[in-house]
Amino acid sequence: MALYEIYDDEAAFAAHLASPQFKKFAAAIDGFVRERRLQAYGLLPPVTAA
Repeated sequence: MALYEIYDDEAAFAAHLASPQFKKFAAAIDGFVRERRLQAYGLLPPVTAA
């Protein structure tokens, strides 16, 4: 299973990880998840017509 989320910046992601709802979610899935791995990607600039 994969989750795809978008955050405005690293501070927003850090705030999400520190939130009570995320901590509750992480505790609830602990026995069901073998590995949690973060893959971060940046957005490409929009392509404009030549």
